[in-house]
Amino acid sequence: MSNFVKQLLSELIKVSSCFIVLALLAGCKPNIEVYTIPPVPPRLVAPKHWEEKPTSRMLEAEKQRFEISMEIDNNDTVTALATLTVLPGSGDRRNRTEEEYEQLRQKTLRLNVDRWRGQLQLKPLPEEAVLEDFMKPVEGLPEMARMIDLNGTAVRPPFGSARTLGVMIPRVNSLWVYKLSGDARVVERERNTFLKLLPLWH
Repeated sequence: MSNFVKQLLSELIKVSSCFIVLALLAGCKPNIEVYTIPPVPPRLVAPKHWEEKPTSRMLEAEKQRFEISMEIDNNDTVTALATLTVLPGSGDRRNRTEEEYEQLRQKTLRLNVDRWRGQLQLKPLPEEAVLEDFMKPVEGLPEMARMIDLNGTAVRPPFGSARTLGVMIPRVNSLWVYKLSGDARVVERERNTFLKLLPLWH
């Protein structure tokens, strides 16, 4: 066999191999799954009088916790807690209409608000109540962020005046919940500091 024939056969084999590979690739339809990774909240560097505490062992979703104390008459001390909790959100909005997603978002927000009301010995909101009437946007946070300010009575002795300032921010597949809650006097004193820190904590 001449060198010319050998070279021709070699080239034909190469071309045939290419067509086989292309045919195989054309027949392969890989199953590609897209995952959305929820954002991770940053660690807040808080004021010195906010003492960072271990997060709740019973609530894995709690990401950071601070205890804030204030001395009152008779050398007594009252406290409040500032916390960040990351809860499951309203799911992937790509699989829902805007109306369905908004209804689910409102339901999630209302569940949290009613739970906080219960912690202050307040009744749940009436079914006919419009949640947005009780909440308002927060300066420096995303447009979807909403804040509610609740006053009531502590469920534990000495059953004094208690207050919860809650801010909820829907994120990718999650709901970031910020709370300043506890003795009403501490919450009142720390309210502005808490709100100013939120843009650094999300």
